[in-house]
Amino acid sequence: MIKDVMITVESKKEDEEGEIEVVSFVTEGTLRCDNLQYEIRYSESEMTGMEGTVTTLKVEDGSVLLIREGTLSSMLVFEKGKTHVSSYDTEFGSLQVGVTARKVDVQMTESGGTIQIDFNLDYNGAQGGRNAINVGVKMKKGMQ
Repeated sequence: MIKDVMITVESKKEDEEGEIEVVSFVTEGTLRCDNLQYEIRYSESEMTGMEGTVTTLKVEDGSVLLIREGTLSSMLVFEKGKTHVSSYDTEFGSLQVGVTARKVDVQMTESGGTIQIDFNLDYNGAQGGRNAINVGVKMKKGMQ
């Protein structure tokens, strides 16, 4: 069953010089649960710089798959202690992105929950710094 939810996303990037950039937003989306696997989906906005892109998080205990389709295309896999390399396609071209998850904490139920990911990124083999994504999912008021 697909449920309408409110999604809070906080993204934190720390570059090699220690500069920190935080982006936080709240948006509407959907949550689907099937055999303890969760799928969270929402549309990106102008605020994130990815307007025209739909983000899908496929979540199960210990791993998160982040898929972006639209003006930006990517598929990032987060598993603690493992490095996954994938292509990140933008309107300006493609790059290879390596993701090494330091922490993947998933606390989801059929009515919402949280996802916390702490990871290192590299772009075409060059260090991209440390990053974190925190996602909160709550049922819309009146829908519980």
